[in-house]
Amino acid sequence: MSDPRFTLAELIDLELALQRDRETPVEDLDTRDTPLAQHLASALGATGETAPGAAKSPAPRIALRAWLNSVQQPGLTSAGSQFSELIELAGTCLLLAGATSGALTIGSWLLHGTGTPVNVAVFWPAVIGIQLALLAIFGLLASSLRCAERIPGLRGLGRVLTSISGTLPWLTLRALARLSGRPQAEWRQLFGELRALDWLYRRLRIWLMTSLTQAFAIGFNLGALAAFFAIPTLDDPAFGWRSRLLGAGEVHAIVRGIALPWRSWLPSAVPSSAAVEATQYSSVAPRYAVQPPVRRPPLEPGDASPGSDSDRPPWGAWWPFLCVSLATYGLIPRVLLLGLAQVGLRRELSRAPRAHAELERLLARLSRLAVDTRAHLPEEPLAAPSQGPLSEGTPPPEDPLYVLCWAGVPEPDAHLCRRFESAGYQIQHLVRVGGVDYESDENALRELEQQKSNRYATVLIVEAWEPPVGDYLDFVRELRRARGDAEALWVLLFRDEVPSSEAGGSERDRVNARQWEAALRSVGDPWLRIGFVPGPLV
Repeated sequence: MSDPRFTLAELIDLELALQRDRETPVEDLDTRDTPLAQHLASALGATGETAPGAAKSPAPRIALRAWLNSVQQPGLTSAGSQFSELIELAGTCLLLAGATSGALTIGSWLLHGTGTPVNVAVFWPAVIGIQLALLAIFGLLASSLRCAERIPGLRGLGRVLTSISGTLPWLTLRALARLSGRPQAEWRQLFGELRALDWLYRRLRIWLMTSLTQAFAIGFNLGALAAFFAIPTLDDPAFGWRSRLLGAGEVHAIVRGIALPWRSWLPSAVPSSAAVEATQYSSVAPRYAVQPPVRRPPLEPGDASPGSDSDRPPWGAWWPFLCVSLATYGLIPRVLLLGLAQVGLRRELSRAPRAHAELERLLARLSRLAVDTRAHLPEEPLAAPSQGPLSEGTPPPEDPLYVLCWAGVPEPDAHLCRRFESAGYQIQHLVRVGGVDYESDENALRELEQQKSNRYATVLIVEAWEPPVGDYLDFVRELRRARGDAEALWVLLFRDEVPSSEAGGSERDRVNARQWEAALRSVGDPWLRIGFVPGPLV
C-alpha cells in the first residue's frame, strides 16, 4: 500500500476530527476505533507492510486516512472540502480583482486627459517601485526568524506585517462564506477552529496566504500590462519627466541601471539620452519661463535629418521601457514567488500531519487492539472529589511548577504554595503578574524564556469570577511565545469559596469554567489546558 501525502482538505478534516475527540471519553474512542484497528491489523498481515520504526503497525497516513473516512458522515461535504473550495474561489476572485485594479490604475494615469505628459519620475516608483518594496518586506518577514533577536524592533514589525499580509485573503474568505448561503455561525466556528491549528501549521498557513496574495499581485500586473497595450492602440498617451534636483544625465543613468536586465538584448526598450533630454518638461507655464524650452533633441549618429518627424520630442520613447519594467520587476517576480509558495505548500503537506498529543493517541489506538476492562454490571457511584476539575485538570504532580499568579488573586503567595504542596506539587518559582508595572511582566516572561531547557509545568493563576478580557488573553499569548510551542500551559482558576461537593463543582464553578474555556479557545493554542487551583482553602 502506498502512503501518499494528505491534501489540504484531508488535513483540515483530520485535525478538526481530532479536536472533537478531545471531549469524548477514551473508553468510547477505543470502542469506536477497535473495528478499524482490527481491519488494519488484518490488512497488515496480508501485505506485511509496516511503518518505519514501528512494530506491526500500518503506515501512519494510510491508517489516518482510513480512520478519517470511518468517522466522517457519508453524503455530506466536509469542512475541509468546503474550505479548499473557498481557497480556490478566493484565488480566482483575487486574480480578477487584481486585474481590474491594475487596469484601472494604469488607465487613470494614461487617460487623465489634461494634456500633460505622464510623469515617469512619479509613475515608475508608484506602480513598479512599490512592488519591489513589497517583495523586500516579504524577504524581511522570511528572514525575521533568524535576525529578530539581534535587530531591535524587527520582531514587532514582523508581527505587524504578517497581520497585514493575511488581512486581504481572510476578508475575501469571509465575504465568500457570506455569499455561500450557509449559516454564519458555522463559518465562524470553522474559522475559530482553523485558527487553533495555526500553532501546528504556521508555515503551511504562511505559504497558503502567500499564494493568495500573489494571485492578486499577478492579476494586478496582467491588468496593467493589458492596459499598457490596449490604451496606446486607441489613444496617444505621452510620457515625460520633470524634477527639480535631477538632470537629464542623471535620469538617463538611472534608466540604464533599471534596464540592466534587458538593455543588452532589447535596446529599443531603453530611452536614449537624447530622448531623455527631449522629454523633460516643467510645471511652469512657457510664458513664465526665463528661456523657452528646447523642442528638438540633439542629433545623434543615425538620427534623421532636421525637419523630419524626429524633430518632435519622442514622448512615446518611454512606453516600451515602462512595459518591460512592469514585466521584469512586477510580473516575473510574482510568478516565481507563486511557484515557490506552491512548492512550499506541497512540502508542508508532505510532512503533515504534525505530531501532537491527540495524533499520537489516535495512532496508538489504531496500532493496537483495545482491551475493555469496564464492568458489565452497574457500579456504585463514587463520591465526587471536593476539588474536581471541570475541564483538563491540573498539571502532573511529578513536574515542578513555574507559577505566574495574576495580581488580582487575593490569597497571599505563602498560602498558595501551601495549597499546591498539600496536593502533592512542588513550586519552583512563583511570581506576580498583571499589575500596573508592565516591566515586571516583561521580566517574568524573559526569565521564563530563559528556563526553556528546564522541565517545568507552566501555570497561570487567574480569578475565576473575573471575565476573561483581552488583558488575560494577550498575556496568555505572550506566555506561549516565551515558553515555546508543544509545551502544555495550564490556566488555573482561583475561587474564593469552599469547593462544592457536587459532581463537577457548583453551578457558579461550571459557569465560570465554561466562560474561561470559550475565551481561551479563541487564542488558538492546542496545548492550553484549564482547571482549578488544587488544594483546600487556607
